[in-house]
Amino acid sequence: MSCPWPPTSENVNVSEAQTVVSLALYNVVSWIIGATEEPTLDYYVNIADDLHLKVVSLCQDIVYLASKGRKQTPKSLTLGLTVRHLTGSTRIVSLLNRLGHCASWDTVLSLDTSLAQLTLVERDKIPKGFSKRAPTTLVWDNIDYGEETLSGRGTTHHTNGIMLQSLAIEPMSTAIRQPLRKRVSSFKAPPQMPIEPYHQSKRQGLQNLNQPLQAATCRMDTHFAAQAELAYVFVKSTFTDRCAIPSWTGFHTLLQCENALQKSALYYLPVIEASPTEMSTVNTILKRSVQIADQLELDHIVLVFDQAIYAKAQQIRWKNDGFMQRLVIRLGEFHTCMSYLSILGKRFGAAGLQDILIESEVVAPGSINGVINGHHLQSQHESS
Repeated sequence: MSCPWPPTSENVNVSEAQTVVSLALYNVVSWIIGATEEPTLDYYVNIADDLHLKVVSLCQDIVYLASKGRKQTPKSLTLGLTVRHLTGSTRIVSLLNRLGHCASWDTVLSLDTSLAQLTLVERDKIPKGFSKRAPTTLVWDNIDYGEETLSGRGTTHHTNGIMLQSLAIEPMSTAIRQPLRKRVSSFKAPPQMPIEPYHQSKRQGLQNLNQPLQAATCRMDTHFAAQAELAYVFVKSTFTDRCAIPSWTGFHTLLQCENALQKSALYYLPVIEASPTEMSTVNTILKRSVQIADQLELDHIVLVFDQAIYAKAQQIRWKNDGFMQRLVIRLGEFHTCMSYLSILGKRFGAAGLQDILIESEVVAPGSINGVINGHHLQSQHESS
């Protein structure tokens, strides 16, 4: 492999894996298994896609065995790293290595360590696939490992963030990164970034609520959506063959052009080693989000939280003019639906909605409170 160490996901896909397989080897293996009878050594023969993956995998094993493990292939590295993450077993990785399918345990451990070092080196840079001055969304939530202890204490409660961009407007320059040193199985973790204590004072609500709204602009933006929804309801209710009409999602997908949905760029942010239920952690999240916005040269950046973190984030944001100008905080779609269903339950629960759901056997009597409160998600899905 010609890429610098350590190889990343861009260097171990199928197209890159074929570059380590010579044309003659690929064609000979394809002839041996009967995938093709095309007699040529001028180009890679054409075979079925499912056979292509298997032939490339087999050819990588041959390259790895012929070099006695000195030439690493994408398969030998990724298979060993995957098995290590899934099982953590030295014996399984060593067994696959003896059969010639993956790299040795020491090589896999060195690769895992080098990838961690690469993450630390490039964590302050704009990730590849992202661009400046492009609309960006940050999603923050808790990340728990679910350990079980006798007292219930001592479990892991950290905070994880994800950065999203729908489409890169200005492609970033792809500078050649410097390779890291191989055969390194351990390294010293960097010091934890301090979390500044946040002392909560008297609660303060949102100020300046009397600002005029641009109703005409809102009507203009929602005019097409209202017409499309009305057309869907009309067609669905009057068309005799309902199977020919797509579902709600399929209907709106057909209204979009073919290239309307772009693949989003995704990047995992460094983990904050603190629980997001603490006000100090939430304050740290907001500060780091502003730093990311500055790095991307954005005036505003969108933050998405669940209900618990959303309430704390708004309390801090309403007291800070800098946060008010730079951060747009909203609930995720899932928690927005939960809040909406909870509103319906509070409004119509005592007006007969509970009796209707129970008598129609849509919801069991023991689950009706969860449905009315907007937290029993399975029953909500069945009732809808």
